[in-house]
Amino acid sequence: MPRRLPSTAGAAAAVVAVASAAVVALAGSAAPAAADCGAGLSACGAACYSPATYSCVNGVLCPAGYSLCGDACYNPASYHCSGTALLQGAASDGSGAAATTSAAAVAATSATSSSAASGAYNVVDNFSGSTFFDGFSFFTAGDPTHGLVSYVDQATAQNGGLISAGNPTTISVDTTNVVTGGRPSVRLTSNKSYNAGTVFVVDLAHMPFGCGTWPAVWLVGPNWPAGGEIDIVEGVNVNTNNQMTLHTSPGCTVNTGAQSQSGTNLLTNCDATANGNSGCGVSDPSTASYGDGFNNAGGGVFAVEWTSAAIKIWRFARNAIPSDIAGGAAVSPDGWGTPVAHWPLGSTCPASFFSNMQIVVDDTFCGDWAGNVYGPGCTGGSGMAACNYLVANYPSRFTDAFWSINYIRTFSA
Repeated sequence: MPRRLPSTAGAAAAVVAVASAAVVALAGSAAPAAADCGAGLSACGAACYSPATYSCVNGVLCPAGYSLCGDACYNPASYHCSGTALLQGAASDGSGAAATTSAAAVAATSATSSSAASGAYNVVDNFSGSTFFDGFSFFTAGDPTHGLVSYVDQATAQNGGLISAGNPTTISVDTTNVVTGGRPSVRLTSNKSYNAGTVFVVDLAHMPFGCGTWPAVWLVGPNWPAGGEIDIVEGVNVNTNNQMTLHTSPGCTVNTGAQSQSGTNLLTNCDATANGNSGCGVSDPSTASYGDGFNNAGGGVFAVEWTSAAIKIWRFARNAIPSDIAGGAAVSPDGWGTPVAHWPLGSTCPASFFSNMQIVVDDTFCGDWAGNVYGPGCTGGSGMAACNYLVANYPSRFTDAFWSINYIRTFSA
């Protein structure tokens, strides 16, 4: 479910996923005819494109002069396709022997989207310790998801004992007062924004849990949903399995044939205007991925790799954190195994749907998701009214509704 903000009104790389203003996604699922696209544009699948900039290869848009290998567009002067594997080097190096460097280890950049294939990423930001909050702003507007919450500023949070920077950093909610206008809580937004070619690593010792709660760690772009949304950690009430979700503008569906993940798809239409804005979610199969199960297991690490070709999310138990993540200086997702969630980007979901994303950490109460499904496993009845009554009148029920964050780090290729 969405954790959105209020709505407000170059040279091609050697390996790319298509994303450009020259490509226009059409509403609806029917493939357009060329006549539907307008002057100077042609049709490819469900998109219209400029032939001066792109070509249609087997129904997939690629930059002009590029070829297609699996789901990747590539420059034949720099790469070649062996079966479905994209390898560095032209089809022959002159002696007849093809180069064998995997394209997964090659960075791919463009003038409009900084992106990278899986490989080495170096640390850029380390939000941790006494300076943790220096990298974030405190959101104090009304909750866009209609929760019974009052987001407070940094001074109020500090004076009220809701935050403490250190090792770990803790972020909690009011557990003392009966409230009428919303239970005091904290919502953080990173001061920096990020683009494709970034890895995010979140090490949590504890996440909020309990009836009425709706915690999340997520990424959101400007002018929601135009800039996209990636939910990394999210759940409600006494859920046991983490849910990871994308929310986008119309025109993004999951290419399930290209997925490689251990999680289970919930819906495959990422359009925020469809299905009640449920997005295209993936459920983690492990009950140690969220809430009580996660906390009792000592927490763990969530890692996101966002490139112009895909968005992937991994979760690692405390005793199974990869050594490069533990080291903190550089990471190589190639060595992390199968992700829990994997959304390929390209012809069915343009990479351009995700841009300038900020990190958000929050915990709201009830609202559009937690309130509407409140009931199973919780006391006092079911539905929004019962949820709001609990949140307003029983502050002691929320002693487990806190974040304990060892660090949040970002890495760039």
